Amino acid sequence: MLTNVSTNNNIFIRADEVAQVLNVSVQTGYKIIRDLNKELQKKGFVVQTGRVNRRYFEARYGISGMEFTGDGQIASEGGI
Repeated sequence: MLTNVSTNNNIFIRADEVAQVLNVSVQTGYKIIRDLNKELQKKGFVVQTGRVNRRYFEARYGISGMEFTGDGQIASEGGI
């Protein structure tokens, strides 16, 4: 059970934050989210309109120490 999830550790990222992180318009942020959600749907994941899994976003854009393994899973640099 998740408790005390702060705004910086939210599981999902929204278009306005995507836009801020990538320095693009909010409209482009929504497009990025749609594209990432399509990828996740093809892998069998359930998605929510207007937001995407933060770790998946970070892995796909190389923003953090996460790595996208190509099978829909995300692993840290040292593995899980």
